[in-house]
Amino acid sequence: QLSEVNIETKEVKFSVKKIDKDTIDNIEECEKKEQVNKEAEKTNQQKPIDNKIIVDDPNMVIVESPIVGTIYLTPSPGEEQFVDIGSKVKKGQSLCIIEAMKLMNELRSEHEGTVVEIFVRNDQPVQFGQPLMLIRK
Repeated sequence: QLSEVNIETKEVKFSVKKIDKDTIDNIEECEKKEQVNKEAEKTNQQKPIDNKIIVDDPNMVIVESPIVGTIYLTPSPGEEQFVDIGSKVKKGQSLCIIEAMKLMNELRSEHEGTVVEIFVRNDQPVQFGQPLMLIRK
């Protein structure tokens, strides 16, 4: 039932302590919590992010990404965006470009209306089905 022993010579310093049972239990409990937190963190990192937005208004249309890639809201660097919030869009009008595997894919509007919201930033990675814009018909 050692509590603490210290031995010191010119060449060696030796120290022994005994930790009481409550302290051992606390350490084990903390280690278990830390392990659970690490596992939860790993699980959270592996889960896909739920990017779904639900709109009950039938006059609102969510434009979703048809592919995985990088979105560009401008035709080229330094130019104006294809559309801004408040822009009137026509069917077939360019909304953005999504680059996938070095191919530039132009995303065109399927509806006429007004851009109410833009959910992404220029040069941001996007996932399949991720909401990009909200258009009021």
